[in-house]
Amino acid sequence: MPNVLIFGSYILFFWSNEGSEPVHIHVAVKRPSRVSAKFWILEDGSCKLANNHADIPKKDLKRISEFIQGNIEDILKAWKDFFVEEEIRYYK
Repeated sequence: MPNVLIFGSYILFFWSNEGSEPVHIHVAVKRPSRVSAKFWILEDGSCKLANNHADIPKKDLKRISEFIQGNIEDILKAWKDFFVEEEIRYYK
């Protein structure tokens, strides 16, 4: 599972077995964990919170969402590089 970005005490990452899903990124505190938040990446360059199993505070989720949107190109490149044979599909 590649660690894609770090934002303060949060790490943004992919799970290696999820390349068949639409593009998304998980967020956890300090290290990758199944207890994470999940953001869908939308075609318009925005993101949408799918779940918050990590119980990240709302104010942090807002800042993380803005950070993700500001780094969409890097996230998409990392997704494409990691899931080589999978086409990029967006959540609708």
